Amino acid sequence: MIEFEQIPFGSGEQVTLPVGLEVEGVRYKEVVIDELCGIDDFNVADKKLGGNSAKGSTVVLARCIQEISGLIPRKKNSESKLEVDYLRRMTLIDRDYLLARIYHLSGREQVCLAGECPRCNRVWEEEAALSDFPVYSWPDDKALGVDFEFKLGIKDPKTDIFQTKGFIRFPMGRDQELMAVIENPAQALDSMLAACITNLGTIEKIDSESVKRLKQRDRLAILEVFQYEFPGLRQWKEVHCQCGKDFEARLDLTSFFGGRNQKKTKY
Repeated sequence: MIEFEQIPFGSGEQVTLPVGLEVEGVRYKEVVIDELCGIDDFNVADKKLGGNSAKGSTVVLARCIQEISGLIPRKKNSESKLEVDYLRRMTLIDRDYLLARIYHLSGREQVCLAGECPRCNRVWEEEAALSDFPVYSWPDDKALGVDFEFKLGIKDPKTDIFQTKGFIRFPMGRDQELMAVIENPAQALDSMLAACITNLGTIEKIDSESVKRLKQRDRLAILEVFQYEFPGLRQWKEVHCQCGKDFEARLDLTSFFGGRNQKKTKY
């Protein structure tokens, strides 16, 4: 496992991305952002987005990012939008961190954590300071993903041999946008896994049908990689339920810009 370097959450308009936007083999990590304004509410509410929360995040980033040092010069008009292709090629890790920093820059320090206790099913809602969540950076010399060894793997139909060694790349903005339009959660997860498992032994192509053949132990292990072995903003916090059970409550970054992340009280 790669050792992460914890970095400060940060403040202000200057942002250093945990991973960096890779263009033609070069990673660009220094970004200048702007705080939210009324035009962002208008952009997110655009009917052309079809209620797609990921596309909503894309348009917020396109407007609020003012400069990517070495790649995109400072905008002359702060209300103009960046080419969305850059944002769709950006890792979800960097997108989430940027959304959090934009939210913070806009004077919204407090966020709502939410979760459901797996023992008693109580709904947990609690306020937390956004800057208290740790952020971890990714080494510049490492590929945009992690090597992974499956417990059981997938059988290669050509050889009838189970393949267990693969590579899981970081999800990108385009993956998030595609997932957001799939109503079936299991199908959406399969779509994400098929996109992110880019290499699995002798299997030449990983698609949704291949992913469906993954045993539950492997699927759960991959989700743990997504949650615990990827860099970026840690979006959960362990909380203690009244019934005595400890579990993880999470924050939803896509809700920052839809007016849903309002102050709530703990039950």
